[in-house]
Amino acid sequence: MTVVGNYQVEKGTEEIMQLYKTQNIYFDMFMDQVRARSLDHICELIERNIAKDPDISLGQGIIQRALKKEQGKHGFSAMNDVLICHAKIKNLKHRKTIFMRLTQTVSVDAGGEQPVQFVACTLSPDRLGALNLRYLARLTRIFGNKELTEDLKSVDTIDGMRLLLNGEASLTEVAA
Repeated sequence: MTVVGNYQVEKGTEEIMQLYKTQNIYFDMFMDQVRARSLDHICELIERNIAKDPDISLGQGIIQRALKKEQGKHGFSAMNDVLICHAKIKNLKHRKTIFMRLTQTVSVDAGGEQPVQFVACTLSPDRLGALNLRYLARLTRIFGNKELTEDLKSVDTIDGMRLLLNGEASLTEVAA
């Protein structure tokens, strides 16, 4: 075991080291023009698209059940037109972070009924423990920036969204 900040982790756990040090959020999957009808449908679409990843071999319904469990604990939040959701998944090897832009706003119950146009979802291995919360706090800080969500609304392409969210370009550069 080695100590990273206040946490004891297994030696060689690069993902945990990166998660502890990074200030940015890197999205593994971007989905644009997603037609979702409800929060349940959003969870279903997340699972269906994650299942396409060859590195992930989970049974059917596992991701949806984990997301619903977190929702039941009030683990979802919505701010500035963004639904932030997360789930800890047993037997998941690496964290996956997904970003969706919906074709129309969907009303979700995330601490009260709120319309959302974007979804940021992180699926984390349960072994990361409290570091999951640290990552979720970063997502919340990023999307707490109303200017960023307004910029995302004006970006036309999925590549532009990726560049903007990963901090690789400004709105002016993306629009050029």
